[in-house]
Amino acid sequence: MNYHPTVSTFLVTGPHTVSMGNRGPAVLPHQALVFSSENGEPVHLPGRPSAFAARKFRYRYDVDISEHAVQWTEALPSGTGGFSFQATLEARWKVTDPRAVVKGNINTLASGQGIVCVGVRDMLWPHTGKFPLEECGAAEGFLRSTFGGQPHTLPAGLTVLNLIIRLYLDQDAAAHLRELKKQKWGIELVAGESQKKRAEQRSEAELLAEREQSIIEAAKSEGGLLSYLIAQDPTRLRESMEEITKRHDVTVRQKSELLKDLVNAKLIQPAEAQEFYHSIHQPESLLTTGSGVGTGSPPQPSALPGAIIPPRPDAPPRPRPGRGALDSATQKGAAPSNPRSPDAPAASNANGTTRLDKRRGPQGPSDA
Repeated sequence: MNYHPTVSTFLVTGPHTVSMGNRGPAVLPHQALVFSSENGEPVHLPGRPSAFAARKFRYRYDVDISEHAVQWTEALPSGTGGFSFQATLEARWKVTDPRAVVKGNINTLASGQGIVCVGVRDMLWPHTGKFPLEECGAAEGFLRSTFGGQPHTLPAGLTVLNLIIRLYLDQDAAAHLRELKKQKWGIELVAGESQKKRAEQRSEAELLAEREQSIIEAAKSEGGLLSYLIAQDPTRLRESMEEITKRHDVTVRQKSELLKDLVNAKLIQPAEAQEFYHSIHQPESLLTTGSGVGTGSPPQPSALPGAIIPPRPDAPPRPRPGRGALDSATQKGAAPSNPRSPDAPAASNANGTTRLDKRRGPQGPSDA
């Protein structure tokens, strides 16, 4: 505790001997008169006693009851172990009980100021310990509102009329507070990063669950396997769709259903689906361009039951109906159909122009 007396004067002057003819000077506005009786008990009188009453007193004391001010610094405990608040205090005080001052032998102004400083410290001490270092401002506000604007009477006969309080931290406490804040910020940063990671993991899990559900739903329809492959590697979407567009073993209807499934599964955008839809329904050109590629041969008509197909010019000669045709069919493993009886005329002899027993040889027809 360091206090600075404003003036170095006496607070109490005396004792002065009292008699009927020596009762002291007139009382000044800033003075109080205290007389001691024969048994030594001090008595405070508002003015000089009469000559007859002065016979009861032996000594007179003149007490200064004007206002005084003192400034000092004080270390007040904090709620953080090992560290204190530094307080700058300024008090205005005066003597309010001259008899107690005389009885307590508080004769000098310095002794009165010391009593004021100790009394204020003891008054503030129990309250500052409730606040940690980081609440220095809150502690100062509490002390000012509680003790700053009202008088406080001390047991020694002195009264603190007004008290100004300012709290601050010394270098060690400020460094400790910075370290505490740094640790707190680090903990909050780690907690924030952990919450961010958990949120990202939840979001990824939700997206994965939604994608899996979409794949399961898409797998129930046509093209489900392709939907699964596209979902696994979305970067190959266009390549996969172009490959499906070129495939001829998948019908246009299946391709359209596949596009709908991909849109419902949110694997492609509607605009992309529309683009692929146009490419699917666009017919290929009959004449393809490119080096070494001709117009191609037209497709052959499909064979219908009972239809007569004329032979091509470069086809080998076909065997005539008769035994040669029958033998050729038999050699190829086919069973002869509708065998002709010996008595029935041949198909080529229906008009009776050729005998049945005549065969055509290399030199013409001959008798059988």
